[in-house]
Amino acid sequence: MTASAIALAPLSNRLVSVPAGQFVGVSWVRPMKTRKGVTDTLTKSVRSTVMVGADYDNRQSVIDARANGDAPAENAGLPWGNWVEGLENRVIENKGKFYLRIYPVKNADGTPRACKTIFRRNGEIVPKATLQALCLASEFAESKPHTCYVLEEINLRAVRSVRRSDAKVNLLGKA
Repeated sequence: MTASAIALAPLSNRLVSVPAGQFVGVSWVRPMKTRKGVTDTLTKSVRSTVMVGADYDNRQSVIDARANGDAPAENAGLPWGNWVEGLENRVIENKGKFYLRIYPVKNADGTPRACKTIFRRNGEIVPKATLQALCLASEFAESKPHTCYVLEEINLRAVRSVRRSDAKVNLLGKA
């Protein structure tokens, strides 16, 4: 599938048009996987600063993981789906759905930049602990630090420029 053959939402188009390696702020919301019998609507909202369009193999965290044996020596390709031609390292197509690949960024001291996460039950903000009994264990499983995020295109809610003291250019073309 080629970039010209797909129709992404305007917000997704804005994200994939950001120059490779640039930082942007993004927000996304996704439904949470619930246990049987749960009728409430449970969602997880995330706001983060990320990098778009990076080549996975050139990321320092991936190079380090390969060097110390935490990752395969060579890239084995995507575990599912296919890159959209012309949007490699940005958009994955799988079973008719589109997914955006973005990368977490680090603070100046090398520590991972934290995401702001909000949990909601039927639209009301609730503590994470409130939802743990209602969701599948996989929703709260401990995980290694992410080398990338893959989010379904329809879950993207906002894309905003990241203001830096040394950058006077707005990455998204807004004044």
